[in-house]
Amino acid sequence: MSSTTAANSLAPLNVVMVGTGEYTTGYVAGHASRSDKTKGVVGLVMFDLRRRGKVGTIGCVGTNGTKFPAIRDLFEENISKVYNNVDVSMSTWPANDVHRDVEAYKQAIDSPS
Repeated sequence: MSSTTAANSLAPLNVVMVGTGEYTTGYVAGHASRSDKTKGVVGLVMFDLRRRGKVGTIGCVGTNGTKFPAIRDLFEENISKVYNNVDVSMSTWPANDVHRDVEAYKQAIDSPS
């Protein structure tokens, strides 16, 4: 089996993005970044890889869950609506109402795939 064939037969990986900042999500200080990263680099790539069948579930973990509603809105506006309704759904840690949890990454690691 060639390496290309082997790579194409692998099951999709489940991914957790670590961090909620500009490079991951395009979100900075309460709004979309005004740089060339308005869509977030890591998020955009992960959603595209899921669309291609290379990635299964996607999660995002940070320390401040109150950012996630705005991040989801940003992904919807800047990715899903721009790129033919690409699926931007994801699990997030901590919960939307948690202002600070520096150990949220542990929940993300322990979450079922």
